[in-house]
Amino acid sequence: MSLHELVGLNLCDLMLDGVLNSTENAIKWLRKFGLISQERICHKCGSAMRLGRQANTADGQSWRCRKKECKTTSSIRKHSFFSRSNVSLVECIRLIFLWAEGDNSVGKICRYTKLCNHTVIDWCGFLREVCSEDLKINAAPIGGPGQKVAINETHVPRRKPGNPSSRDESMWRRKRSVQNFFPEILEAIKRQYTL
Repeated sequence: MSLHELVGLNLCDLMLDGVLNSTENAIKWLRKFGLISQERICHKCGSAMRLGRQANTADGQSWRCRKKECKTTSSIRKHSFFSRSNVSLVECIRLIFLWAEGDNSVGKICRYTKLCNHTVIDWCGFLREVCSEDLKINAAPIGGPGQKVAINETHVPRRKPGNPSSRDESMWRRKRSVQNFFPEILEAIKRQYTL
């Protein structure tokens, strides 16, 4: 499934499609678009694992080894962008959508998701990291053969390495000539977190 099918999608569409109605629906949707694993191999015995219900996990599901003697389990979030957080997958999708709209403040995202300020700030930082990394991966050269490039002197404040800024996010958004950044950020996440 291509994430570009999501162009023009709004939050109501996600709710009407049932994606935001339950964790199970959110998992199906994330798997459909390749944002969490479609399949998993047991790291202990090499057998295929199956997705099954597991009540004692945040998502209510986990990967389980098919071999009875192995019984290894693995989180559905393992190796995915979502492995960094315990926020419900429903709220993750809602938060990413609201961030992608671009005009939502942290306070507004907190109200819509019912998440605390600190969590929303962390998630905005995670998404900025994705933007920053995507800019590095897809860097376009300045100028080209036969083109003159004028460089003015400027003072660029230093920042800690690996600490993406809102400037990276703004630059990432400007490089895309789209109205809806939701499929774009999901595509960038998918490229960076190969499952």
